[in-house]
Amino acid sequence: MIGFPKRIATKQDYYNIKQMVINGELRESDFKNYLNNLLEGRNINIPILEKVDNYIILPHNPELTLEDVTGALNIETIQNGEDSTTKITFAEPYTFDVLTIANKNSELDRLGIDISEIMEVYNG
Repeated sequence: MIGFPKRIATKQDYYNIKQMVINGELRESDFKNYLNNLLEGRNINIPILEKVDNYIILPHNPELTLEDVTGALNIETIQNGEDSTTKITFAEPYTFDVLTIANKNSELDRLGIDISEIMEVYNG
């Protein structure tokens, strides 16, 4: 193999590439860049259109569930003519500028790699 692959298809590929880095066949910096991209892909940031007291308004997202949003009490769709938004209610005022949720289709999940395996590279 010449250079770092553009895509890692399987968990075994991940382990093979990790071993190639350990053996000095691939650059560690390229591997860490790849790992950083995996970590960044774990979350999705959704912009907040409006914050009012204990609720926030987001662009319409019909796939959000209460399990996706830590501390959410209720999620509802607000219809505004042809446009719609998503309203999320919390017990206390929401203090952040974006809503961060887990990416259910992340590359980490696809590969079946646990975050602890990645942290070994940084701590090892």
